[in-house]
Amino acid sequence: MGGKKAPASNHQVLWLPLELAFPGHDATLAPVFPTVLREVVNSLDGVPQHLRPHIEMRLCAGEPSDRLRARGVAIGAALANERAPLTQFSIGIAACD
Repeated sequence: MGGKKAPASNHQVLWLPLELAFPGHDATLAPVFPTVLREVVNSLDGVPQHLRPHIEMRLCAGEPSDRLRARGVAIGAALANERAPLTQFSIGIAACD
């Protein structure tokens, strides 16, 4: 993201501003976020299955919460709606700097 080239890897971490996905304090996705996910999913087209990366989406937080779980579920549902290859995605939380 941001014009930086990532090293070749079969595991990539996608860092996005939280406000891009969730403009408010709840678990309602921003209207533009499914478009972002669609672009990520479309970028996997044409890549042979054995070369496709695992994409980890992290929500920045110090510890789990009900709100973070609801946000993770919302992202998962949006990925499913975009027909993402779900085995190649994971959603988690991590302390971010």
